Amino acid sequence: MERKQPTEPVTDMAKFMDFANGKIASDHLAAIGTVAAKWSLFEALIDTASVRLARITPEIGVCFTAQIAGSARKLDAYISLSRFRHISEEMIADLTRFAKKTHDLSLMRNRIIHDVWVFDASMSPQRLEVTAKQVSKIESVSMSTREVMDFADRLDRHTKRFENYADTIEARGEAPPAIPLPDIRR
Repeated sequence: MERKQPTEPVTDMAKFMDFANGKIASDHLAAIGTVAAKWSLFEALIDTASVRLARITPEIGVCFTAQIAGSARKLDAYISLSRFRHISEEMIADLTRFAKKTHDLSLMRNRIIHDVWVFDASMSPQRLEVTAKQVSKIESVSMSTREVMDFADRLDRHTKRFENYADTIEARGEAPPAIPLPDIRR
């Protein structure tokens, strides 16, 4: 088990007083909340774009999208719907690469939101990263409030990129032919 030593001891009295008054923890927790809120908006936009692409009402669409957990499965559904709209294979390949980047971002999002955070006046905020992917690891990882907000900014850019894809696909996509469902009832 590897543990990092505390870094950046607080020697500045104003910074120490901010910590003592709860400002550092409060600001940091607000930054974590910002990441959570931005991620939920991103997933809601995927749901909305999927419903629009499927050309069904939001009331019907939510019956399906609310059951799809996680951005990876949501993007799988969106990409499948895009294929029904006869979107080019080049655009499908771009979306597939986008989905991979989304997965990578989701890993850091999960660390930020689900790791335990430790606030101590002698060090910058630390998240306790606990994993057991073939090898167990418990590690304190320093992550400043600025770094958390930088990640939130990355989420904004990623969300905008998805919105651009969705706008392009919705504008270019052809309506799929009506395909009757077979009657499988006995």
